[in-house]
Amino acid sequence: MLRPTRVITIRGYYAWNYPDEASKYQADSTNLTVVEFYLQLSTRGEPLSLSPTKLTIGYSDKDRHAGALTYASNENASLGNLTMGCWNFSITRGDADVLLEADEQAKINVSLPDYGVTANMDFTIEVKPATGAVRGITRTAPPSIHETDILH
Repeated sequence: MLRPTRVITIRGYYAWNYPDEASKYQADSTNLTVVEFYLQLSTRGEPLSLSPTKLTIGYSDKDRHAGALTYASNENASLGNLTMGCWNFSITRGDADVLLEADEQAKINVSLPDYGVTANMDFTIEVKPATGAVRGITRTAPPSIHETDILH
């Protein structure tokens, strides 16, 4: 059964294990290390489980492929506090369960493996539900990496 989703916003930044929002951008500014994006069901989409047993996040670029990144149960994930090659989610609009339902929105944080990507490098993040279509998000890191970049 198809569970259509759409990506609302995708942005990347560099961050690594910092204790608060103000200091999370003080890591290596030559690599894009964290990507965050928002998921929402398309019209009439069936609920999508964000449980790490029902959803897999994959990553690939020209040098590496990770079919399944590790889920990190970390309440500070939005601060960049994720180990390389991990992902986490939070519901930004809706109830607090693990189902993404109509009119709800989830933020997915992905810490890229191997210190991320450098300027102008292409990469793909795949959102793979247990059933339904895989949603691939392919982007190119900007020519220069800043504290935060919108990835078009």
